[in-house]
Amino acid sequence: MMRKRKIIGIIGLVLILVIVLFYVVRIRPMVKEYKKIAYDKLANIDEDTFAKLENTKVYGKNWELIGEVNSGSYQYKKISEISKYVQDGYIAVEDKNFKSHHGIDYLATVRAGIKLVLNRGKATQGGSTITQQLVKNSFLSQKKTFTRKIAEFFLAPEIEKMYTKPQIMEYYCNSNYYGNRCYGIGNAASYYFHKNADQLTLSEAALLVGLSNNPSRYDPVTNYNSSIRKRDRVLKHMLDAKVISKTQYQQAKNEKIEIAEYRKNVKPEGYQTSFAIYQATLELMKKNGFEFQYTFQDKEDEKQYKERYQEEYQKYFQKLRNGGYKLYTSFDQECQKALQSSVDHNLRSFTKKKKGKYELQGAAVSIDNETGNIVAVVGGRGQNDQYNRGYLAIRQPGSSIKPLLDYTPAFDSGVYYPSKVISDRKTSSGPSNADHSYSGSRTIRNAIIHSTNTVAWNVLQKIGVKNGLKYLTNLQFSNLSYLDSKNASAALGGFTHGVRVVDMAKGFATLENGGVYQDNSCIDKIMFKEHEVLKHKNTRKNVYSSASAYMITDCMKDAVKNGTGKNAQVKGQIIAGKTGTTNDYKDAWFCGYSRYYTTSVWVGCDDPKPMDNLTGSSYPSKIFSDYMTKVHKGKMKKDFKMPDTVYRKDGDLFSKDIDDTLHETVLENILKEQIKKAEKAVEDFEAFTITDGESAYLLDDKYQNVCTAIEKVDDSTQKAKFRQRIENHYDDLLEEQKKWKDAMETYATQKEQQRIAENEKAEKEAVQKRQVYEQQQNIKLVESYISRLDVMDTYDDTAEDIITKLQEALKKCEDYDTYDELNQKAEQAIERVRNLNSDTTTTESN
Repeated sequence: MMRKRKIIGIIGLVLILVIVLFYVVRIRPMVKEYKKIAYDKLANIDEDTFAKLENTKVYGKNWELIGEVNSGSYQYKKISEISKYVQDGYIAVEDKNFKSHHGIDYLATVRAGIKLVLNRGKATQGGSTITQQLVKNSFLSQKKTFTRKIAEFFLAPEIEKMYTKPQIMEYYCNSNYYGNRCYGIGNAASYYFHKNADQLTLSEAALLVGLSNNPSRYDPVTNYNSSIRKRDRVLKHMLDAKVISKTQYQQAKNEKIEIAEYRKNVKPEGYQTSFAIYQATLELMKKNGFEFQYTFQDKEDEKQYKERYQEEYQKYFQKLRNGGYKLYTSFDQECQKALQSSVDHNLRSFTKKKKGKYELQGAAVSIDNETGNIVAVVGGRGQNDQYNRGYLAIRQPGSSIKPLLDYTPAFDSGVYYPSKVISDRKTSSGPSNADHSYSGSRTIRNAIIHSTNTVAWNVLQKIGVKNGLKYLTNLQFSNLSYLDSKNASAALGGFTHGVRVVDMAKGFATLENGGVYQDNSCIDKIMFKEHEVLKHKNTRKNVYSSASAYMITDCMKDAVKNGTGKNAQVKGQIIAGKTGTTNDYKDAWFCGYSRYYTTSVWVGCDDPKPMDNLTGSSYPSKIFSDYMTKVHKGKMKKDFKMPDTVYRKDGDLFSKDIDDTLHETVLENILKEQIKKAEKAVEDFEAFTITDGESAYLLDDKYQNVCTAIEKVDDSTQKAKFRQRIENHYDDLLEEQKKWKDAMETYATQKEQQRIAENEKAEKEAVQKRQVYEQQQNIKLVESYISRLDVMDTYDDTAEDIITKLQEALKKCEDYDTYDELNQKAEQAIERVRNLNSDTTTTESN
C-alpha cells in the first residue's frame, strides 16, 4: 500500500514538473506576447466593433429610400429586439455561469487545460464563455489553437469591465454566423423563419442557438433532421437549467419547424444608386486630399494621374460597396420618373435588341438651376440595365460643345460678340458645313442658329484651342486628353476620347447660372454607422463672365426658336439650347435649359454605329421637350435676366466690360499684327532670287505664301501697297525662271522621286503604327471588360454579356506577347463573377 502511494506521489510530482516546464517553455512567452496583443485590441475597441455592416442605402431629396447596395442585408438587433428564448438558450448551452463570472469560467478553463496537456498541446475541448466567444468572433480566427485561447483569456475580462452583460449578449447574438450568408440573429430569424428576432418561438430559438455552433452540420435547409436533433439537445439543456418548464420543453419538441428561406428582395441597383455611389466615391476622395486633374502635359502625365486616380477610386468605391453607409442625395423622384419615361417613350420605336439590351440607347441628366444639384439621372432605356451611360459613356458631343468651348470663351476675349461677322467658306484645312452650303460670311448668332461648322472652327482657331480647353478644365470635364490641346477638330466636338452626359449638363448649367460653376453633384451628406462622415459644401467658381454667359444664352434662345433646336421647344417656357450631331450620325445630343432646369440628352448605340435620321434635332430634342414639359407643369414663364454688364446697341448685345473704345483698340492691335506679318513676308519675297533649279522650282510657292499674308490684312490701302511692291519683282523673277527651265525640270523629277520614296516610307510606318495602335486598343478593350467584371457583385445577363465580349476581344490578342497574362486575368475575373451566387462559406465555433 505504501509502495503504491509512493508511486502515485512520484507520478503526481512528475506531472507537476511537466506542467511547470510546459508553462515556462510554451505558455509564459505566449502570455507576454498576448498581453501586448490584448492591449492593442482594446485600444481601438468601441461598440461598432461587434456589428457587421448593413447595406449601403441611398435616399432621395425627401429622405425616402430609393436604393441600396446589397452587401449581405445584415440587420443589427438591440437586446430588446432579441427573443429571451435565444438569450436563455445560449446561457444554458454555452455558458451556464454567464451572469455571474467576470469573463472567464475558471473551472471550465482548467478542465480544458488538463485535456490540452494530455493531448500534447492540441486543443480538443472548449471552455470558452460567451464573452470569450464574442472576442473570438470579433477579433480572432475561428481556428482552435492554444494561442487563441490565451488571447481570449486576457481580452474577455477587459470586455466585461467595459460593457454590461446585456450589451455583451447583444453583441454576441449579432456577431454569430448562422450559415446561408446569415450573419447575426436578425438575418437568421429573417431567412429561416421570415420573422423578427423578437418573434421567435421557443422551438425556433433553440434551433438557431444550436445552428450557430456548427452552421454546416446543423443547416436546417440541407440537414433538416440533424438540425432538429440539435434543437432537441438545446431544449434539454434549457430544461436542465430550469429556464423553461417541462410543458414548454415538450411543446417545443413537438412543434413542426417550417424553414422559410426568405431573402429580402433588394432591387437591382438603379441609375440613381450607381450614380450616387460614384459621386460619393469622388466626395470621399476629395475629403481625404486627392487632387483631381483635368488636363495633362503629355502622355506620361496622363498615365500617372489615371493610375493614382484608379487606386484611390477603387479604395473608397469598395468601402461604400462593403456597406454601412447612408447617402443622402438631391434626387427628385418625380423628375426621375419623368426623365426615364421621356427617354423610354421617345425611343420606343427602336425595338431591335442585342444580347438582351436595346441597340439604340439614350441617357440624360437633369439639374435644378436654383441649387445646382442633380435631380435626375437616366443611364439607359428601362431600369434593369446596370450600365449607367449618364456618367460612364464617353461619346463625341458634336456641335453641342460649341457654346462651351468656342463661342462663350470667344465672347470673353472681348473681340467677339453675337453680331460679329466671321468667314463662312470651305477651306482645304477646315471643316464642311452639315448641308455643304456656304454663305461667304455670317454672324456668330446666325452660325449658332444654323449650327455652322466653319464659323465655330474659325473662332476657335483665333482664340486658340488651348485657351478654349481651359474653360472645359474649369468645368471639370473628366476625359480630356493631352492630345486635345493641339486638336483643332475639338471645335466641332471631335475629341480624342469624348465627353460625358453629366459633364455636358454641368457645363450648360454654368451658362444658365451667369457663368458661375457650382461644384454640386447629387450628394448632400454621407453617414457611416449613424455618424456624419461628410456634409457637402457648395463651392462656386467664375468660369465665364456674366455678360458672355448671357450673350450665348440669347443666341441659343434663337437656336431653339428658329434654328436646329426647334423640336426642343417647351410650351409656356423660354428655352436656350444647342443640338449636336456627329458627322457619321453615331451620336446625337441636345443640351439646354430654362430658368428652372438644365438637361442634357444623348442618343446613340453602345457600340457606335451610324443610325438613319439620328440628329440632335430629332430624338434628343424630343426627349428634352417631353421631359421639360412635364417638370415645368404649373410653373410661371420666366425669361433669362440680362446682367448689368450687358447693353444693346444697333440691335445686338455687347458687354459693358469691353466698351467701344476697347473694341477699337483690340481691332487696331490685330491690324498692326497683320501688317507686321505681311511686311516680313514681303521683305523675304523681295530678297528672293533664282540661282539654281531648286530656287526656280520654288518661285510659285514663295509667291503664293506672300499673297496669303497680304490677303489677311484687313486694310485695303495697306493691302494695295504690299501688292504693288511684290508684282514688279515677281515679273522679273518669272523672266529669270525661264532660263532655268531644264534645271528646274530635273529638280522637279528628283523632288517627285523623293516624294514617292518618302510616301512609301511613311506608308510603311503608318502600317506599323496602325498595327501597334490596334494591338494597344485590343489590349485596352480586354482590360476594360476585366475591370467591369471586377466591380460586379452579382452574376446576371449583364455579366454574361460582358464575359462574351471579353472572350471575343481576347481572341484578337492570341498572337500578342501578353496574351497568356491577359488570358489568366480574364479567366480569374470570369470565374469570380460566375461564382458570385454560390456560397460555400462555413465557420465553426466552440
